[in-house]
Amino acid sequence: MKVIFLDIDGVLNSMDHLDSLMKIKPYKKKLEQFDEITHEKFGEKFDFRCCNWLEYIIGATKAKIVISSSWKEIGIVGLKEMWIKRALPGEILDITKELKSSRGQEIDNWVIENNPSSYVIIDDTADFFLHQNKNLILTNSKFGLTRELSDLAIKILGT
Repeated sequence: MKVIFLDIDGVLNSMDHLDSLMKIKPYKKKLEQFDEITHEKFGEKFDFRCCNWLEYIIGATKAKIVISSSWKEIGIVGLKEMWIKRALPGEILDITKELKSSRGQEIDNWVIENNPSSYVIIDDTADFFLHQNKNLILTNSKFGLTRELSDLAIKILGT
C-alpha cells in the first residue's frame, strides 16, 4: 500500500489562494453568495489547483491518504465528510495519532504500525527526522502543491 502523509494548510490551502479570497471579497455585492462559493462549514475551500495536483499524484500511484495535518483535530469522520462534500481526490485511510511531539514522530509511529510499501510526506514545515528526508516534499506555503512537487511525489511513491 502506498501512502501520502498529507498536511493541508500550505499544501492544499495555499496562501496565494487565501489571499485572493480576502482581496476580492470586498468587491462582491452579495457577500452571502460569495461565502457560499468560497466557504462552507469546514472553512475556506481549498485551492483547486493544489487539489488537482493531489488528484494527479493519486491517479498515477493509487496511493491512499493519511492526514498528518492539524486538521485531524476534526477527526477521521469529519475529514471523510469534508472530503466527500468538497469532492476531493483520493481516499482518506487514516490520521496520525496526536503525540504532542513532532509530525515526524507521529508519521514514524504510523509507518512502524502499518508498514506501507512506500510513502511520501507532503508538508510545508520541516518537523521531521533526517531519515525521513528521502520521503519528504516541502511545499512553499504561498503556492502549495505544484506540478514539479507532484512529479517528485510520484517518483518517491513509484507507479
